[in-house]
Amino acid sequence: MDDKKKLSITKKNFTNLVSFYEENIGFLTSSITDRLAIIVEIYPIEWIFEAISYAKSHDIRAWTFIQNYLENKLVKSNKNYQRKDEMNAESTEFFSTSRSKQDPYQSVVKRTWRR
Repeated sequence: MDDKKKLSITKKNFTNLVSFYEENIGFLTSSITDRLAIIVEIYPIEWIFEAISYAKSHDIRAWTFIQNYLENKLVKSNKNYQRKDEMNAESTEFFSTSRSKQDPYQSVVKRTWRR
């Protein structure tokens, strides 16, 4: 398979994933778009669709739920996919809980759980 065909399949999968996320979870922010782009590289696309469906079926519309579902599935599967802690530093910054230095909207968004 040549690179152009592989690239178009990847774009099509990502487009389908974005549409599926918006239909089932809600609006897509730039942060969620970045995270979706990362997890497409890490997890099989079927797992991601399954995680979104599972979140919707339990009426939980939180990104962390989807992320934890994927990580738990990875641990249980015994497959040789990259784990979060084994990824390079550039991609783990999107999973970090302290994003204040990276987030340009931090001063605008009020977080009730932070002081």
